[in-house]
Amino acid sequence: MAFLTSKEESKIAVVLYCDDALDNVSRETYEEYLKDLDESKLSVIPGKIPSKFILKRNLSYAQSCKIKNEQVKMSTKGEMTVQMSFVIEEVRLSLIGIDNPPNTDGTLEYKQDGEGGASREIMEKLIGAGVVDDLYTALMNSKKGNDSKKK
Repeated sequence: MAFLTSKEESKIAVVLYCDDALDNVSRETYEEYLKDLDESKLSVIPGKIPSKFILKRNLSYAQSCKIKNEQVKMSTKGEMTVQMSFVIEEVRLSLIGIDNPPNTDGTLEYKQDGEGGASREIMEKLIGAGVVDDLYTALMNSKKGNDSKKK
């Protein structure tokens, strides 16, 4: 069994639902797109190019451990609780670039932080725009799809 993947298979490109290049795409259609990232499901306004958020599918060992440690915490009562903030952290560590950034004024320019993930400033904007869950869903679906191809 080999664990090697090509560099192309280790990255995904995601168009966001709120992209102004999309032509009246319903939320239902967008949810279908998130399952396999087939861009033919998205209607694009002629002459416009959607932004694409590039995410790596495989994190380093240190990054993976950081995410696992963020998932479960101990409460003051000694009970284990699930922390959903790991979703934001996984997207932050997976985001490696933005093709055709949506803001022409440079406010969404991709910057990397010291841990190899997207900068806090970018993440604050993505959280504010309410798109982190869509990026996470696309990332998880891409991992499921690639796993089924191996079988």
